[in-house]
Order: sequence, then C-alpha cells, then structure tokens
Amino acid sequence: MKKLKNIIPFSLLACLAFSTGCQSGKTVRLDPSQVEEYRDLTIRDLNEFSARMFPNLISNPALQKRSDNLPPLIAIGPMTAKITAEFTESSRIRGLQKVITQSGLARFSSSKSGSPTSDYVSFARSQQGRSVANMPDYLLVQTIEEYREYQKKVLVKTYDYEIKLVDLRPDSPTLGNDLVFESESIVKMVRR
Repeated sequence: MKKLKNIIPFSLLACLAFSTGCQSGKTVRLDPSQVEEYRDLTIRDLNEFSARMFPNLISNPALQKRSDNLPPLIAIGPMTAKITAEFTESSRIRGLQKVITQSGLARFSSSKSGSPTSDYVSFARSQQGRSVANMPDYLLVQTIEEYREYQKKVLVKTYDYEIKLVDLRPDSPTLGNDLVFESESIVKMVRR
C-alpha cells in the first residue's frame, strides 16, 4: 500500500511533464502583442504579404493610367506554390480581393482564377480592336516557394513570396508580359 501511495504522485507528475514538455510545432512572433502562429506558412501570412506588397506593385510607374481615369481592373490569376502548406483557392482569393478593395488603388475582376496565365493572354489577344470596357487590365499572379534548412534541433523554413502583374490590355505592345513584381521572404524556425 505504501508503494502504491508513492507511485500515484510520481505517475501524475510524469503525465504532467509529458503533456507540457512535448509541445512543438509553433513559433512565437517577436512582438508579444501578436498571436502565436504555426510553423508553416498560413493564409494570414499571405494576406499580410499581399497587404504590404500590393500598394507598391500597383503604384509602379511602369503601369499606365487608364484613359477613363478609373483605377485599373485586376483579375486574380493562378498561384504557383512549391510549399508543404495548403490553402483553399477561395480563402486565397478572398484575401486578395480584400487587399485590392481596401487599397483603393485598383478594382478586381470577378473572373475565375483556375485558368493558366496563357488562357488570359490568349483571350486578351482575341479582343484586339474591340470595346474592352469590362476586361481586366492586368492579371495578378502569385508564386510561393519554400526552402528548408536543417540545423541541430531546429528546422529553418524560408518562404519566398512574389506577386506580379501581367499585362492584359488587348491593344498594348506589352500584352502578355510581366510588367512589375514585388517579392518578400519570411523565415520560420521550428524546434525539432
């Protein structure tokens, strides 16, 4: 009976140690006012990237003003992702639409984003000489790549994020070309 009394507290202590001491897979931002985030890239990261990068992208002098003085119309195109994290297409598009709308610098087109860039460019070429009042001026394309570096007890993940605008104006000499791009990186360290 005496042995049983000694074993019970020890086993409770062991359970407590296992439940609190084995937590991993989260990183903490340096700013304590921000919430913990997961070890992988999140949709929140994408939205923060886009919110920082889009105003610089759309304000680039390489983009021409519209003749009707309206903000350019942006179609949200495909995303090339070479990462382990997955995002739903709808959450990615919703985040970009919010960024574009809140910036006040552009309008977004409601076209489908599942088509490859070449389909958008081919359609724009077919519209040469026609009225293109409701056609997107530019296609916003995203690329994300993940790089991993394994160190002793730490996994370092670097995510490179790029957004670019492809010219879709049918009568433009740069139709189909990447006109401007912005890129940023984020590094996440995960204890193993």
